[in-house]
Amino acid sequence: MSVKANPGDKVILAYSGGLDTSIILKWLVNKGFHVVCYCANVGQFGENFDKVKAKAIALGASKVYIEDLRKEFVVDYIWPAVQANAIYESRYLLGTSLARPVISKKMVEIANAEGAQYVAHGATGKGNDQVRFELCAQALNANLKTIAPWRDLEFIEKFKGRQDLIAYGAVGVSVMERPLPSPLDSEVTAMWMVIVISMLTSLFMGSLQTTRGEDKVLHVVRYKRWQRRRLDASVNLIAAAWKLFKLRRSKCPLDATAHRRLYECMQHVRELRLGVVTEGEDTVGLGTLVYIE
Repeated sequence: MSVKANPGDKVILAYSGGLDTSIILKWLVNKGFHVVCYCANVGQFGENFDKVKAKAIALGASKVYIEDLRKEFVVDYIWPAVQANAIYESRYLLGTSLARPVISKKMVEIANAEGAQYVAHGATGKGNDQVRFELCAQALNANLKTIAPWRDLEFIEKFKGRQDLIAYGAVGVSVMERPLPSPLDSEVTAMWMVIVISMLTSLFMGSLQTTRGEDKVLHVVRYKRWQRRRLDASVNLIAAAWKLFKLRRSKCPLDATAHRRLYECMQHVRELRLGVVTEGEDTVGLGTLVYIE
C-alpha cells in the first residue's frame, strides 16, 4: 500500500543529494508532504553541501538541515569501534554500519523539533540500512512513522530503473547524476583511515606537526620514552595503510596482524580530539589530536 499524505503532514528525509533521494524528495512533495531535508556530514570527501542544499530547495524541500556530525561520529562511534578492534569477517571496517546510528539520531532530533509525523530514507533492500535507520528511529521515538519508498509498491512500480528516476526528475527540475563514489568513500572508511593514519604517523614518523608539553600546534603527542620502543612495532602498518589510503584501491586496508598491532598501540591512548590532517602543505582530511601517557 502506498503512503498518503494528510493535510499538514511533515516528513524528515535523510537526503544525500544523489539521484535516489532527489527523486524521493520530489515524489514526496508531489504526494502532498511538507518535506524537510536533512543531510549529515560524517566526513565524506568531495561533498559540496551548498549544492546539496540548493538542489533540495529546487526540488521542493521546505527546509534543509546540513548537520556536521564528524566529531560525534569519531568520538562516540568510530573511536570505541577502533578500541574494540571491530571488524567484520576480517575485512569490513563497518564504516557504514557505524554511520547510520549517528545519522538516525540527528534525524529523530530534527523530527521532534519540527513536529514531523514521518521520517524517510532512500535505503534499498540490498543491505541492512533499512533496518538500521528504522530501528534507530523507533528506539528514539516510537511515534514516528517511517516512509521507505523502495518498499512502497507504487514507487517501485513507477521506477523500475535509473532511467525512470532520471526522466521523473527531469520534469521541471534537472537532477544530475553524481559520479559513482569509490568504495572507500561510499563506506565512509576513508575517514576511519585518516584517523588511524593521523594517529600513528604523529606517533612514529613525525611527518605531522608535533610538540612535547605544549598545546600550540594542531597535532600534539605526549609520550614516555619506553612506550615509543613498544609502539615502534607498527611502523610497517603505517606505511602500508598510508599507501593504500592514497591509492584508494581497497576497503580492507588492515589485516588481522595489523589490527592486533593497532590495538596494542591504542592501549596507551588516553585522549582523542578532532583536528585536520595535513601532508606537507596539503590538507588531507579530518584527523585526530592524540594524547598518550
